[in-house]
Amino acid sequence: MIHYLIQMLIFQILFLGVYELFLKKETFFSLNRIYLLATPFLAAIIPFLEIEILQTVVPTLEIVQLPVLFLSEVNSQTNAVADGIDGSFSTYSFLKANALTIAYFLGALLSLALLARKFLYLQNLKKIGKIENLYNVNIVRIPKSRVACSFFNTIFLGEKWSEEETKQILAHELAHVEQKHSWDLLWFEILRILLWFNPFIYRQQSQLSILHEYIADEKVTQNSEKTAYFQELLNATFGTRQISFTNQFFNKSLIKKRILMLQKPKSNRNAKLKYLLVLPLMFLMLTYVSCSEYSSTLNEQEIALPKPPPPPPAPPSPFDASEIPLAVIDQAPIFPGCESLSSKEAKSCITQKITEFVNANFNTGLATKLGLSGLNRIQVLFKINENGEVVEVKARASKPELEREAIRVVEMLPDMIPGKQNGKAVSVLYSLPIVFKVKE
Repeated sequence: MIHYLIQMLIFQILFLGVYELFLKKETFFSLNRIYLLATPFLAAIIPFLEIEILQTVVPTLEIVQLPVLFLSEVNSQTNAVADGIDGSFSTYSFLKANALTIAYFLGALLSLALLARKFLYLQNLKKIGKIENLYNVNIVRIPKSRVACSFFNTIFLGEKWSEEETKQILAHELAHVEQKHSWDLLWFEILRILLWFNPFIYRQQSQLSILHEYIADEKVTQNSEKTAYFQELLNATFGTRQISFTNQFFNKSLIKKRILMLQKPKSNRNAKLKYLLVLPLMFLMLTYVSCSEYSSTLNEQEIALPKPPPPPPAPPSPFDASEIPLAVIDQAPIFPGCESLSSKEAKSCITQKITEFVNANFNTGLATKLGLSGLNRIQVLFKINENGEVVEVKARASKPELEREAIRVVEMLPDMIPGKQNGKAVSVLYSLPIVFKVKE
């Protein structure tokens, strides 16, 4: 899940960066609206899209799936014991994981409560206001107020505005209603509840609100004098409450931007080519997701550990060579002592040597210290790089102590002769499933 969230945030940064750098100042308001609405959704789903054909775009590592390694409390001799093994670590890990979950839901509930508060504010305005229907829209007249905003098919309007100001405000807010801008803002309110920790959601919602004002201003000034419209904006004094999911007619921080955008000449049609930037950007995102060495494997492990086949009566030692899947590289990495063997024999040899090494060095005494029982699965990923070194060791298990022990042991593996493809040294990614069987 953490891997997914990081990807989503990075993709959203990239989408937002394209908007800020290339699109924000253009007058293609409808296209910008679509872009701001669609990109959070794209950033959320792209991490799930692994397209096989894109896996050939860049060279990737072949994952060599090693046979399941079975451990028991009595089948290994410990040469080194992992540091800091204590039952308290398990409790700490449990509390830490649950604290993150609790923190997320508390943040989501707080965001939901803030949204409910905004709805209540609008309901209170309806209670104290006088409702009339005009242009098939509900107009709520608020006494002794200078409110000016709209939400779906309702316009909230203070009675302190002059007749000319009221006319202009109604034209502006009717444009918001006709364009259904409230649906846009409500979509972002939902995103703010689900992704309250994501600062880029708030930034995109802010940019969308500004864009709504540009669209409404453009609609109103199509049939009126821009100079008079500017004057009304500049002369307006107000003290309205800002609500993120309503369209505000007056917003001090936006007045200057709105006037400048109204005065700006229409963007050249050729500027629409900037929107094509999203295509190579999405291509790079999809390629990254599809070709990432660990993306699919780690995502699966974070959901549920793979289930190896049921254990035989006794741990197999050594493994039969016919059980070992062949990697597609020309020459697999060679374990020290296996140099004189043929390519096929060397692949069998490295599997056997890794099995023996892990059996000899894994601290099975953890079973007693951690109170383990039954089958305990550990999934290990590691890379033998171009120099023959064992690097980037990762592990997933039900307990962090098992993960640390698996990483410790695999990192102790000796340097090897690197694998080769077309005569060139390459990195090879290995997956080693371990089943630690503990007596009940």
